[in-house]
Amino acid sequence: MKSAQKFGYGLVTLSVILMIIGSVGYTVEGDVEEVPTPNVPDFVFFADDPLPSNPAGLFFNAEAHITWDRDDIFLVISDAATKKECDNTPAGLGGFGGGTSCNSANINSVAGGANDNNVDGVIWDVESGEYYVGIGSKDQVAQGVEINVHYKVEVQFSFVSYLVCTLLAATGLAYARFS
Repeated sequence: MKSAQKFGYGLVTLSVILMIIGSVGYTVEGDVEEVPTPNVPDFVFFADDPLPSNPAGLFFNAEAHITWDRDDIFLVISDAATKKECDNTPAGLGGFGGGTSCNSANINSVAGGANDNNVDGVIWDVESGEYYVGIGSKDQVAQGVEINVHYKVEVQFSFVSYLVCTLLAATGLAYARFS
């Protein structure tokens, strides 16, 4: 077998291996213990630090599953503009008549929800950009002072990655056949 054929079949083998690895994906799991909860009814408080983003979103799909251990708390994921708006809004206005966009009914979020009996939680397709997690108590003052959060992030190939691997395999096959 010629070295050109070996190189071509090597490209085919590499692309098939990459497609298998991309299909299986990679999962990261963890817990964040003792997150302080707000004591203002129906108002969102955001974390100071942004969530990790997906800068290679063109090639990888990342999906985050977030659950927590209390059902009197809701969680949202919003962009920097919404965080800034809520940080500049007095917290006491959140629960009185919905006059702000920083309560559970009006928040502008990319993902969010309540956690009823630790079943639902939040599912978020991780995007590129600056996003922040926010928490709030539902209709009344929170029943405790801390929550425990569990997250799982699944990363897999996107359509573009499969397309690139298919083109790489076709190139390798053509190179092996016609050299």
